[in-house]
Amino acid sequence: MTVDDLMQRPYTKTATRGENGIYTARVVEIPGAISEGATAAEALANLDAGLALLFEVMLEDGDPIPEPISPDAYSGQLTVRLTPYLHARAALFAEIEGVSLNRVLNDAVASYVGLRAPAGVGESSGRWSSKPEKQPPGPRRRPQAKRPA
Repeated sequence: MTVDDLMQRPYTKTATRGENGIYTARVVEIPGAISEGATAAEALANLDAGLALLFEVMLEDGDPIPEPISPDAYSGQLTVRLTPYLHARAALFAEIEGVSLNRVLNDAVASYVGLRAPAGVGESSGRWSSKPEKQPPGPRRRPQAKRPA
């Protein structure tokens, strides 16, 4: 295996902007593979340069090289624990949208991890929010109990 072969592997790379405006890039599967740059592109380019040097040293020293994370290692099934309130809200949202609860949770996770905006979500309501709707301005009336005749 060569450095070029290793550089072609599909490692998970991230770039995040810090409070100081500097971007930090990392390889998730390789602890210590970190670089910085003024832009995300620069941080990732610096990461690639450093990663090539790191692979070279690892190969020379005979160190084990971590495998990229593979989607094949996951079945796509998991058990999730939610608060009863969140479970009820998600189920209600699914009912309103006319989709399964599984679809709502799948789309929410996909959106959270940055894969895509929630598909099919908000089409009927025009929003995706965990906050309750604001009440329209004006006086609020309490429901009146029915009196026996």
